[in-house]
Amino acid sequence: MIKTKKKEKRQQFGLRTGSMSDEVYEHLEKKAEEGVFREYMINLVRADIQNQKNNKELIELMSSFKTEMGNEIKDLKKIIKSSHIVVSNKPIGDLCEEEQFEPVDTLQEGLKITSQEVKGTVEEDLEYDF
Repeated sequence: MIKTKKKEKRQQFGLRTGSMSDEVYEHLEKKAEEGVFREYMINLVRADIQNQKNNKELIELMSSFKTEMGNEIKDLKKIIKSSHIVVSNKPIGDLCEEEQFEPVDTLQEGLKITSQEVKGTVEEDLEYDF
């Protein structure tokens, strides 16, 4: 087994401020003046590392959901085929005469109007109260 030499840590990191926006520079300068710059940077890096772990877990979870949903869709298709349900991908207006769906009467109260044309009027006594 080959032992690898542990990389020695630098004592300091330097930041080049020339490429920073004024907003970023002022924010970091404020943290340095308050004496919390080091802790602030450490917390930012920790949060970044945690976000990377969370993103990886989320991608794995989404992949498993995708696989699971694909399996469920396959199962539903099998159920539909085995129960002799006819499913059409065509809009209802494009169906052939033999494929036309029969309307289902679900009216429970009132009168069923079979004519498309409406005749007559409704007479009401209206009181205008202004």
